Amino acid sequence: MSGYDLRDGTLKNEFLVMADFKGADLRKADLSLAELRRANLQGADLSGADLTGADLTGVRGFSRSQLQNAKIDQQTKLP
Repeated sequence: MSGYDLRDGTLKNEFLVMADFKGADLRKADLSLAELRRANLQGADLSGADLTGADLTGVRGFSRSQLQNAKIDQQTKLP
């Protein structure tokens, strides 16, 4: 999925452990409740993405600035 355009996509409740989202366009994607443990998010655009309840434990290439416009909640597990 590296470099893919997944904007507005629905990946809700998907098992995406160790997925490669390097440079992917995830703007406004629904990633709520997704298992993203150890995924590569280097350069991924998460603007407006729904990460409520998602597990981002151990993600790689991630910076907090990527969450600036993303939707998270108390259930979101951050690295």
